[in-house]
Amino acid sequence: MEGIRRNFFFLYAISIIFPVLIVGVCWYFYYSMGHWKRKYLPTISVTVIDFPENRIFSVGMGIEFIILFSLFIIRNDILNCQFVGMEYTLKTRFKHYLFLITGTLSSLGLLVLSSVTLEDNFAMHNLAASAFFFGSFAHYCFSDSLFLECGVQVRWYSELVTYMIILFAFVYMIFLNQEGNTCKTIAAILQYACCIFIFTKVFLLYFDMPKHTFYTRVETRASQPSEGVEIPQAEVVNV
Repeated sequence: MEGIRRNFFFLYAISIIFPVLIVGVCWYFYYSMGHWKRKYLPTISVTVIDFPENRIFSVGMGIEFIILFSLFIIRNDILNCQFVGMEYTLKTRFKHYLFLITGTLSSLGLLVLSSVTLEDNFAMHNLAASAFFFGSFAHYCFSDSLFLECGVQVRWYSELVTYMIILFAFVYMIFLNQEGNTCKTIAAILQYACCIFIFTKVFLLYFDMPKHTFYTRVETRASQPSEGVEIPQAEVVNV
């Protein structure tokens, strides 16, 4: 039996690079095709209303949803491993439930906001955006708290990024509801920064959590009986 280890670093790196590329492509079409008809800097939601930006954003963020949700499952598996051998108190259980709820909520929020534009359904899009931004903050707060409770060292700048998410999200909402082009431009900049903090936090989690790899156990042809030929089989052992 031979083992193959696959590192998850590539997946974490893609989680921060991919959304930047998708938004960049959307902006290229938005500005080059003359869709920008405002006198202020638009938010991401405004730049992905028209075609082809709406299709690119929807497909791209759908893929990002799969990546983020996969990393969320990995994060939960690692937490469950950390819980082994420690006292799983009622407080810890409650925080773990909230960790699961907010992680699912933030991921689904991204999926819905990318699928439903402001023109399709204004209320649903904004509700999904709120679920993504505030759900992300809550999820990473519970994530940091649970890992610290398990004795895992969370870097100070990683914790700082978590609180920057909620700070920028709140200030963004304040400026978004103000009249005037300057306020709307500031709101857009704050939204961009908030998104950067969210995906940066996902990337930093790779370094905060215990080292984890995907281990595959492979049965090679050399280890099989001589009579007959069998196809090698792979078995996922753990994360």
